[in-house]
Order: sequence, then C-alpha cells, then structure tokens
Amino acid sequence: MVTHHVKLRGLRSPQIELSGTTPTLLSRMDADPISGVLGDLQDPELKAIEQTLVTHFTKDDPWKFYQPVHRVFHIVLLEAFCDPYDATEGTVIDTFRPRLDPLKINSAGLVLRRYAQDRSGQTLTVQEGWRTLDSRSIGEGSSAAKLCGWVPIANAALEQDPDIQRRLAQPLALSAAVSSSAGQTRLKLGRPDLDRKLSIMQTVEAGYAEQISPLFVAPPEVCEALGKTVLYALVPLTSPEISESSNLDDAFTLSEVKDRLPNALQETPRQEVRLSDKSVRTTKLSLSEYRELVRQLVEELDLLKETTFSSNLIDSLNDFRLFYGSESLPAGDALEEAAEASITTEGLLGDRLPTAWGVIDSGMENNIAQAVKAILDNRLGQISTQLRRFDELERRYTLRAFIRVKSDDGCAPQICWSPNSETFTIRPWYDNSPAQPVQVALPDILGKDRSLLEKLKPNVAFSIPPGLFDEIEGMTLQDLLDGKKPSKDRLGIGWICGFNIPIITICAFIVLNIFLQLLNFIFWWLPFIKICVPIPQRSQGGN
Repeated sequence: MVTHHVKLRGLRSPQIELSGTTPTLLSRMDADPISGVLGDLQDPELKAIEQTLVTHFTKDDPWKFYQPVHRVFHIVLLEAFCDPYDATEGTVIDTFRPRLDPLKINSAGLVLRRYAQDRSGQTLTVQEGWRTLDSRSIGEGSSAAKLCGWVPIANAALEQDPDIQRRLAQPLALSAAVSSSAGQTRLKLGRPDLDRKLSIMQTVEAGYAEQISPLFVAPPEVCEALGKTVLYALVPLTSPEISESSNLDDAFTLSEVKDRLPNALQETPRQEVRLSDKSVRTTKLSLSEYRELVRQLVEELDLLKETTFSSNLIDSLNDFRLFYGSESLPAGDALEEAAEASITTEGLLGDRLPTAWGVIDSGMENNIAQAVKAILDNRLGQISTQLRRFDELERRYTLRAFIRVKSDDGCAPQICWSPNSETFTIRPWYDNSPAQPVQVALPDILGKDRSLLEKLKPNVAFSIPPGLFDEIEGMTLQDLLDGKKPSKDRLGIGWICGFNIPIITICAFIVLNIFLQLLNFIFWWLPFIKICVPIPQRSQGGN
C-alpha cells in the first residue's frame, strides 16, 4: 500500500505569486501551445508563464475561456508531491514535501464538470459530470453503454475513480467486516463472491463512468529545472459528442403551460360569467384576436395534424362551446373548422366569428393544458431531445485533475485528486478573439493579368437532380414576384454543374457589400462589421 500521503495541487511559485491552492490555468496563443508551455517551464523564474496566467476572476464574475476556433488555448498545470505529515496548506513548508517520483504515477486524467442550475437559472453547488451509463458492468442489464450527458454527481462520488472498469477491478479487503469507501461504510459478508456483489450494489452510482481527458507528466528536463513533478493538460472546451438521453431540463411543467395558454382558453374569471346563463361568458374575442387564436392552434399546437396529440387537444376543447347566434358548437370542432378555412385563400374567418364563448372551469383548463403540454413536449422532443456537450456555454464549469499512484506492495493504484479549479464559462464561437483575423486571399481578376480569369477553372461540382435543375433554370424574376413556378418546358435531365470557388467568393463579396450599404441605413453597423486597411506595398528588394 502507499505508505505516505500524496497530494496534487496547482503549480506553486512564490516568484510569481502562485499559491498553488487550485489548478494553475494558462491562456496561450502559440501555434503549438504545449511546446510553448513546456519550453517556458524550463525557466525557474517562470517569467513567460506569468504573462499567460489566467487571473482576475471571482465567484460572481468567472473567467471566460476561449474555444479553439478563437485560436486561443487553455492549459492546466499541476504538481504532485509527497506529504508525510498530511498537513493542510500553509502549515508545512515545501522543504518537507518532496516531489513525487514520476515513475510512481500509474496514470493520470482530467475531468471537466459543470454546476447544476435550478429552473430559474440560478447556479447550484451540485456538480454534473459528462457521464456514460454501463449497466452491464454491474450486472444490471445487457444493453450497450449509453452516453447520458450531464448527470448530477452525488457528493460521495465526487472523488471516486471516474473509470468504472478500474472501480470494479479493485479487490475487496477480506480481512475486515466493515470498510470505508468514498465516505460510505461498506458492509462485508465474509464470502468473496457475495462481498463483490454486495460491494457493487453499495457503490455510489456504480454504473456511471465519467469522461476523462488526458493529463501528462512533463518531460524530465522540465521537472528537473523546477525541482517539481509537473503535470499538464489541454483543457477540453469543444466536443462533437451528443447526449443519448432526453433533455429533461427543457420539459414544460403544467403550471408553465397554463400561464402561456391564450386568454380565451384559460379558466374564465368569475366576473366574466353571465348571471343569466352561467355556461356563457360576458366577453368575446374580436376578429383579430380570433384570428390570432386560430393561428396559434395551427402553427404552434398542430391542431390540424392527424395525430393522437391533436385529437386529444380537440377533445379537451370540446368540453366548452362556441355560440353563433341561436346555434352552438363544441369549441374543438368549431376551431378545427376555422383552422381549415384559415389555410385556404377563400377562407374568411369573419364569416363564422363566434357571438359568444362558453365558460371554462378549472377542470376544463387543466384538460386543455395537459393536451397542450403533450403537444409541446412532443415537438420539443423532435428538435431538442439531445444536447451536445458544450451547447449551454453560459453554464459555469470547473475542472479537476487526478493521478493514480502505484502502491508499494503491488496492490491496486490509489487515486489522488486535485482541488476544484476556479469557476469559468466558455465564450460562444462568435465572440471576439484576441488573435488576428484569418485572411482569405482573393484572385485579382481585374488586375494587369487579364488572362488569370481564363485560368480559373471549376474546382467544385454539384450533382443536380432533374426536378431541381428545371426549377432553377426556368426561373425568372417575374415568376418569383408573382409566386409562380417556372413556365419553361422541363427536360427531365440531371446535370453536373461545376463552379470556381474563388469566383463564387468574389460574387458573394460584391452582393454582401451591396446589402451592407442598404442595411446600413437601418442599423448603422458598417463601422463595426467592416474594417478595411490598406496593405503596405513592399519596396523593390525590401521586406
């Protein structure tokens, strides 16, 4: 077993006021940020490292990290050392804390976690990890591992090994009837086979594995220059991974649906109920309000779709009635008829405007809200069921590193965690970057060499099906204005059309400048989105 305490913390350097209490974070714009950092670390005074430190953030104003698309990269630095006294920070000088032998490190990794939010958007202290559920590993199922996305982590599991296979491979101590693991007391039965099954059942969130990013030990020359065992990693701030679980955070509650129902479908206020006939309300909708209600039912609530959800909505609306003079109809049937009329050119809703509306009680409102909720949840599930790992950039993140230290007696490696890093958020891709903008060179087709235009051959080709080609080729500006289809005879032949990308870019650039000038009269944005500076001309033989 490990006979001394091992700790992992941020890089400590009194010369540049690095306390080392949390992981050290750097912001780099090098073409090769890892090589640049490792080179700068060989300076014992760390002057170059000091210039790239991520500082000046608070809990209420976290640092905003750049994505790789900004050509800015973030590096985390840590140091591993032995602490024979297992002392808290600040009570023992580092002279009595020798650096950990790099050969003692079995493996290392980094986990990126985010803080949970309540429904109002307030950040909580609960941490979430990007996790995979592998129920087969604990004998609870036969399905393949499922990427569940961001899943809350129980406090007792914050420092368990994020690799489920390593957790399950750890042998059980047979000599003790009771042992402690991850802050929990674990019961033992004395039989290895039963102890293993019982241990798995008691393990906190036993089936989850957390996404691990690589953490590396710095080369020997770097560690020797600083007299420390230094570890480094590139902070992962972008990922193509998509959660396979439904995004339950976006599900609508019934109270939210009720608050957003059109007024005509909410519970009728008591003062609007007719005294002479309590099934009729005293107010009615104007023509514009009626049209807006029908539009909402058609466009937002799929009233005309032939689905179970739409049928349930119509049934719930039929609980009250609409009155047309001396006649009345169930509201669901009447609104369905009005919706069908609204999507035809000859449909005039004013011809069938209700003269009075039936009263909606709380039970009717609840039924309508339930039907609307089912429709909204279904539509949301079709477009927003799954989230990518970093879709919600406004969320607050933290990172934590760990090392697995080899045991002296050949037992399983022991895991050692660093403290949480400072909280940070991630900038969206469209945010300004401190790096210089990327330049795209365009050919000078109007310059001295007029033959250049002839040399630019098509370098991309599109395979266009017959129907689409006929539509495009036969289209005229007048047809577009009149909303007509092309009148040209159709050939029914597919085509392969080649284009030159630089020429297309020039055409797009010309059109862009025209529209920028036009829209500038509205937004006055030209000074901010278009900045042109002359290119200095090189003198003959000069630089």
